[in-house]
Amino acid sequence: SPIRASIEQFDLSGHAERNQLVDYATGSQPRNIVLTHGDPEARDWFCKKLGTLLPDCNVIDPKPLDNYTIIDF
Repeated sequence: SPIRASIEQFDLSGHAERNQLVDYATGSQPRNIVLTHGDPEARDWFCKKLGTLLPDCNVIDPKPLDNYTIIDF
């Protein structure tokens, strides 16, 4: 199905520390975050941390070949 969304991409340094990325995410106050990089343990950490700090944000750690619908509420 077609993508019907406004998508913004950010090219952040691969050398940023976890807490720097979390600070950026919380400062942006996003409605949705899709994790697209990192090992499983790091992605799990980000899901838990962002879920705690941004309870109204939908944090998605996508599984390969699965489809996702992101609702902008």
